[in-house]
Amino acid sequence: MNNDCSGLNNFEKQSNNKINFSYGKNKTQRHNYEKNGQKNSSPKNILNIYKNINSYSSQKYEYLENKELINDNLNELFTISLSTFYIENFLSLNLIKKIKNNSEQEIKIFEKQEIFKMKLEINKRLNQLNNDYNMIYNISNILDQYNKNYIFIDIFVIKIIEQSLIQVSRYQESYKQYSTLFKFLYSDELFLYYKYKLFSTKTNEEGIKGIYSVYFGLILECEMLDEAWTFIAGLLNGNEQEKNYTVLETYLTILGNFLNCKIPKYFKKLLNYIIIYIVDKIEKAPLKFRIESKIKEFLT
Repeated sequence: MNNDCSGLNNFEKQSNNKINFSYGKNKTQRHNYEKNGQKNSSPKNILNIYKNINSYSSQKYEYLENKELINDNLNELFTISLSTFYIENFLSLNLIKKIKNNSEQEIKIFEKQEIFKMKLEINKRLNQLNNDYNMIYNISNILDQYNKNYIFIDIFVIKIIEQSLIQVSRYQESYKQYSTLFKFLYSDELFLYYKYKLFSTKTNEEGIKGIYSVYFGLILECEMLDEAWTFIAGLLNGNEQEKNYTVLETYLTILGNFLNCKIPKYFKKLLNYIIIYIVDKIEKAPLKFRIESKIKEFLT
């Protein structure tokens, strides 16, 4: 992997106190979600994709043709608040719709017994997961036989989020086994649909920590620095709400060391931004204290 972060530009606040995305992926670097309609077999680990924020207006982004899901009531769709720019440029809602439609078509074609067998296998294997790496790898090989189907995407995503709510919300370190399994089964379509369902999952504070721990764990496992950075920009540029700050705490807990290692200069600028513009907006004192304490760990 190329560990050269020299392509990073300054991480600065804009006049409206928003986070710079600093990304502007070009055509060869963008996750190719719709390349020949095929699923990509491995995540991209791209580090040198950062552009100055002032240049993104000239980039040829793939804006959505159908924006019926992008409106003034985004919180009705997503549990957390993400910036419209992030949703339009880093979530292909057209492809999400395609995945859902294809899954529905497969349900009509497949025999009910086949679908039941697939669902039973997914449930069984995810319930067997533990921190044994060899077991996780063997389970991924068993499930991979179904991974060519869109029905699998739907069933697997629902189950892994369900397990995140049940298991990881109670024992956060267990996120690693689910993130590792996801890494072995990764495809762009699976990852995209997972994010869509993740952002739409309504749950309490502990549940949020559980489901986002698996997401951030996957980013860590695959070393997706671009995914980590664009997400935090989308989160901090979203509307202010307490659930965003719970996600922020989880983000710093799981990805803090990774970012501090890969891009220490820009990570510290991010932390300073959070101190100046975010911390005072956090209403829950315990949550505010934990975030401040986590930031101090990285800045000292």
